[in-house]
Amino acid sequence: MADDGFNPEGGAVRHLSCRERTALREHLIARANEERQRLLRRAAARIAGALRHAWRRANELYIAAMRRLVVRHRRMEALRQLAGMTDRELRDIGISRLEISAAARSDAAWLRGDQSTSTIRSTQGENRAKGLLDRPRLCS
Repeated sequence: MADDGFNPEGGAVRHLSCRERTALREHLIARANEERQRLLRRAAARIAGALRHAWRRANELYIAAMRRLVVRHRRMEALRQLAGMTDRELRDIGISRLEISAAARSDAAWLRGDQSTSTIRSTQGENRAKGLLDRPRLCS
């Protein structure tokens, strides 16, 4: 736009010359384009934020599902391992055949007759048993 002294912010639109009308039109179009670009940038930023949030949530759900799948796989493996043992082997580790499914589902340490509950609780966080065969028995 030429700097011819025309103020497009002024209110006297009726008595404009052709050059002034053209300058006003260009000014209005430029302001409309700037506003459109600002709104588009804002919308794009909001969409990007929403997509980031959705991606994080989907990732969290995937990780949780994979953890549940790993836990289920380990329990099924323990169940297969215990079910494959003979009655004598099960008796040696202190489990009856009826306790196999409970042993595979249980995450807590099992109590034996020679250990108290306080001993189990104090060691549970630090030295957690990795396999079902390492766990103490439920009933004494």
